[in-house]
Formats: sequence, C-alpha cells, structure tokens
Amino acid sequence: MVVDYSVQTSLTEKHVRLFDGGKRQIGDLIFSIPSKDPQKFRVQDARIDLEERGNGFGLELYKELISLAKKENMKGIVSANHVSYAASAVWKKLADEGYALTVNPDAQDQYDDFCKGVKRENPIGDGISINGGGSVFEITI
Repeated sequence: MVVDYSVQTSLTEKHVRLFDGGKRQIGDLIFSIPSKDPQKFRVQDARIDLEERGNGFGLELYKELISLAKKENMKGIVSANHVSYAASAVWKKLADEGYALTVNPDAQDQYDDFCKGVKRENPIGDGISINGGGSVFEITI
C-alpha cells in the first residue's frame, strides 16, 4: 500500500490518502487544524472502499495521521463530536495497541457499551456522540 499526504485546495482541510499497488485510491482520511486547538489534528471523516473494509486500512490511515502529527510537532489527534461505530472501532484498536486514548466523559457510557458490543440508538446516526463542539476521542502524542 502507498500512503499519500496531500493538501487540498481548501486552507482548512487536509487529506491522508491510501492507494493500492495499482495507484487506485482505497481510503481517505480528511482532517483539519482547529482554530480553538491548533496543536492537534481533528479527524473530520475517514472512508475506506466497501470491498477493502476489514483489512486494517482504516487503522493504517489513523496511524499515518499520528505519524504526521508527531512530525509536525502536534500534541495529538482528536475526533469530531460524532464518531461512527466503524471509526470508533479504529480508535479502540489504537488504544489496544498502546496509544494514549482519552474518551470524553460525556461519551464514556456510550463507549463502554460499544466495547461490550451494545450499540445504542442515536438520533444523529450510528455511532458515539456528544453535544456541542467537543471531541469524543483524543490521542495524546
């Protein structure tokens, strides 16, 4: 797999893209640098092609973002205030691999249920959510 870091034309969005050996894009992680916390990268969205899911490519994208954050002397990466269950699984895998994961206290019960295999109904969509503009997850570097 080939990982490509590129800056989109927007001043606020950046991408980490994952390509297969044939240069076909199979994944994309969109992130920004929040004005309220410019020392962290904020994951806006991450997508893996349907046929490629379950192969660890999402985890690879997040690890690449963490490596980039270290290189750029950032203090960590944070999620949005709503994280799908698929993305929550990636954050959990990062914690399982030893990354310093912090769960927002307002999301802790939802995360605990998710870790037990319980998925709650959520008006925003599947996943873990908090009210306001905070982050569900944070990895400190």
